[in-house]
Amino acid sequence: NIMVIICVSLYKPMHKPHKVNAISLAVADHFVGLSGMLGMMIVNIYRGIWPLPPFVCTLVLITDSVCGTVLMFHICLIVHNRFKETSIRYRTDRGREPPKRK
Repeated sequence: NIMVIICVSLYKPMHKPHKVNAISLAVADHFVGLSGMLGMMIVNIYRGIWPLPPFVCTLVLITDSVCGTVLMFHICLIVHNRFKETSIRYRTDRGREPPKRK
């Protein structure tokens, strides 16, 4: 995810509006990984026991759920944008004849 963010931000031909979706998806996926791994690391380090106060556990779970929901919305947004691009292209190309082979 970090490599996607670095590559898209440093490579000039990738600076297009529809490439922002790739960066936002990478950022959301990065946060899902961090929030999900945080709770599991704490539990694994202490061998199945949650050593922190209960509100921290609730905070980790809420953060993980919110980040996961945001990630799903990003995926839906990307699918919707791709559908719009292909359907508009299909509607505009439908009346044309296919190119003739030589």
